[in-house]
Amino acid sequence: MNQSNINKKKPRKNSDKFGDRLLTFLFYPFRFFLYYFLFQFIFRILFKFDHRLKFNKNGKKLPPVPFLVLGNHVTDWDGLYLNTYLKKFIYFLVHDEVFKYKFRKIIAYNILGQIKRGKTKNDIGPLRKMIELKQAGKCLGIFPEGDISYSARSLEIRKSISKLCKILDMPIVLTRIDGATYQRPRWSYEIRKIPITLTITDVISLDDVRNLSENDFYDRLVKGISYNDNEYQKINLNKMKARKPAQFLEYVLFLCPDCNKTGSIKTKGKHIYCSNCGYKAEYNLYNQFELISGKRHLLNIGEWDDYQKSKLDEIISENKKTGGEILSYGNYSYNRVLRGDFFYKPQSCGTLSLNYDRIKFISDDNSITEEYYIKDIKDLYIQFKGTVEFSVGKYRYRFKSKKRQHYGYWYECFINRIIETI
Repeated sequence: MNQSNINKKKPRKNSDKFGDRLLTFLFYPFRFFLYYFLFQFIFRILFKFDHRLKFNKNGKKLPPVPFLVLGNHVTDWDGLYLNTYLKKFIYFLVHDEVFKYKFRKIIAYNILGQIKRGKTKNDIGPLRKMIELKQAGKCLGIFPEGDISYSARSLEIRKSISKLCKILDMPIVLTRIDGATYQRPRWSYEIRKIPITLTITDVISLDDVRNLSENDFYDRLVKGISYNDNEYQKINLNKMKARKPAQFLEYVLFLCPDCNKTGSIKTKGKHIYCSNCGYKAEYNLYNQFELISGKRHLLNIGEWDDYQKSKLDEIISENKKTGGEILSYGNYSYNRVLRGDFFYKPQSCGTLSLNYDRIKFISDDNSITEEYYIKDIKDLYIQFKGTVEFSVGKYRYRFKSKKRQHYGYWYECFINRIIETI
């Protein structure tokens, strides 16, 4: 569906069901309460003094409404930050899981006005809803990364975002949040105290949206929302307050920098160490590593992550020769649904294994034994803290650790590298 066809079409009638329209009407006055009391009073105080957030308008002037807001996705608070400091009620495109249960759907949709992301790539319902809201003069919001990074830097931003922006045909406000990765890291359960900054990086006029080439337009979007909190911290050296700063770092840093063994990294308090060779470092209050014992000094999570990813090919190649397993962990719940359906109660529990060309799941009672060839895997995501989720054929699969052991990022790194080499 191209932009000219969209613009020629007459505005559609509201695509919502009658019940949804009625609930939205009844709760609509509550949005004014949210905006004027919560966003502009309570949350502004909370964000300034508790989240230690500083807003940098950067000399930019917001375009007249309606406009589209794009930003990097760092924490679950990102949408509230933007609603509060841009002083607009923004309708965000959010994960469809938010709408799974009735009560959450009422809060997300009928009160907050959020837009449900399509369950499949061919679902144009979200696009229709965004056009509907645009025609009603509302501001829209999208986080193009679609997920939160483990390694404190931008995830891949698909080129399709530039096509979507051109179809929506709206002025664009680009924003970037810096420092928030270390305040609420995805791999940790501890909330840390550290300053963060919200910046308006660019405002793209409607003329530029229409006239820039797709490549130039995409490059400008990426430049405006890309972030790297590792580099940001090098420059600013913000000090955080945390009781156990290194705890659970092993769920993102899985390979020892000295002995190159996978799965031997452990953490305790402020220390990270290798149970195999004795490598040890302190993760200090500036989110950087201080080497205690060992040879290779990696300054931050980004450098460590780059190093371990540089070794993936060797590990995969060795696994191919020996026929062994790259990863294999138990206590994973198993869930399978048709693509487009919601996940509910898990169907079994067992062991999830990975080798160079397939993933294998065996239930503890041996009632389920399934293999999924990596060449057939589509739409791999790591949900929540470390849940492995992907599609094969007409089914979507979800494997979630039943214990607080989140190895999803490990699986993601190896699977993505194998897919790249196929």
